[in-house]
Amino acid sequence: DRFLDTYAPEIRACVELWSDTSKDSSDLFIPAGAALSSEESDSITNQVTDICAYASEQILKWVTGAEVLDEAAWAEYCDALESLGLSSCVAVYQTAYDDYLEEFGA
Repeated sequence: DRFLDTYAPEIRACVELWSDTSKDSSDLFIPAGAALSSEESDSITNQVTDICAYASEQILKWVTGAEVLDEAAWAEYCDALESLGLSSCVAVYQTAYDDYLEEFGA
């Protein structure tokens, strides 16, 4: 905390955002009962692996300053994630979650 005043306003905003504990961390997880079937899991395993690898590499480049993060770079990043199948992976997880909610009446 004593060094926080030496940080740029953008960095202080990041620290505040990342340390916000107002949200329950369980909000970020899919319930165990919403597990994917083996067919669903098989259908998206490679896509999820590719998406995570690409995201990790690109975020590291932005964090280290190896590449500039601007609107054009962000748009290119989003397009690349879509081309890797992000929407179809989200749809599979959303269906599993919706089925869970329907079954358990949550």
